[in-house]
Amino acid sequence: MNNLSNYENIHFAETDFPIRFICPSTPDFSLLAHWHEQYELLFMTEGTSEFFCGGRIIKTKPGDLIVSNPSQVHGFHSQDGIRFYGFIISKRFFADVNLDNDVFISPYIQGDETIKEHFEAYYNEFITRERGYDMLQKSIVYSLFAYLVKNYLVENNMSEEKKSQHLKRLKTIFSYIESHYNEEVNANTLARLTYVTESYFCRFFKKLTGMTVASYLSELRIKKACHMLEETESGISAIAEKVGFEDANYFTRLFKRIIGMTPSAYRKANRKNKGA
Repeated sequence: MNNLSNYENIHFAETDFPIRFICPSTPDFSLLAHWHEQYELLFMTEGTSEFFCGGRIIKTKPGDLIVSNPSQVHGFHSQDGIRFYGFIISKRFFADVNLDNDVFISPYIQGDETIKEHFEAYYNEFITRERGYDMLQKSIVYSLFAYLVKNYLVENNMSEEKKSQHLKRLKTIFSYIESHYNEEVNANTLARLTYVTESYFCRFFKKLTGMTVASYLSELRIKKACHMLEETESGISAIAEKVGFEDANYFTRLFKRIIGMTPSAYRKANRKNKGA
């Protein structure tokens, strides 16, 4: 399962290597809204999806690059499945170059062959791992990012004070939801936590995540249920109750609508994929 913490603490496979490369082997890939302090670059190779980032909802297709700048809430879902190459780049990767903290890359770039060539070159080094591959990987990412800075910068109008307030609000909202997702959570409660009116909060949350609080909470609960179905022997009714549903039948209907199969079928398919 994907890390569902809305502030995502990115772990890098190699302690001293500040790039995490993602290349999903399954076309079924979606993420609820989350944020982190790293740059995230996703180059789409198959399928279509709806991606939301920085308040924008973007319909992606193969050949598109999606960029999540540090501290931007982002996520996506796909009904027909997607595949992509992805970089998550630690800020320390840029420690020895003059990169301003306010550098923002355009979140949506279409049909740029130079970008495609960089991702394909990195993937080739990632697969072959011949001597010197790690140095080549770093050089490819440096080259790609320099190209993006030169050609696709956008203005970041948020002041440091406003950015600090924005991040504080995000931490409060998502930390509360993550800790209380199996309880009664509504827009009024979250609005009071962040000292804004309920109507303002609803607009703010929808712009950030592309979803209402109720829809977001339902999807989060279902994602948590998926994890329990994969990792525990608990019954369907027990899992439904653990993630916050009083009615197991409603849980099953909602699960099927969001995931595309019943909880029982999901558990069976997952165990089969694991060779259990």
